[in-house]
Amino acid sequence: MRIYAFTQYYPSTFKPYFDTQFAQLLRDGHDLTVLAHGAQTDVVNEAVSRMGLHEPTRYYPTTLRSLPRFLPGALGAAVADHMGPRPA
Repeated sequence: MRIYAFTQYYPSTFKPYFDTQFAQLLRDGHDLTVLAHGAQTDVVNEAVSRMGLHEPTRYYPTTLRSLPRFLPGALGAAVADHMGPRPA
């Protein structure tokens, strides 16, 4: 099952339960994409790094004013999602 998780910040040092929940979703075989306003920290927890949880994170605009700089990446991601899974 494809799952999109929306959160304010990811990775986040003040909400470690996200890491636990996201790791379980991956272990259960789900296709997970994390969408966040931004990263709370550049420091990635070792467990997050091992599971590759920081890699599927996509950042999205918080206002229409910030939309133009996100648009090219968003369109590219939408096309890539439509074309199927990324090669490993």
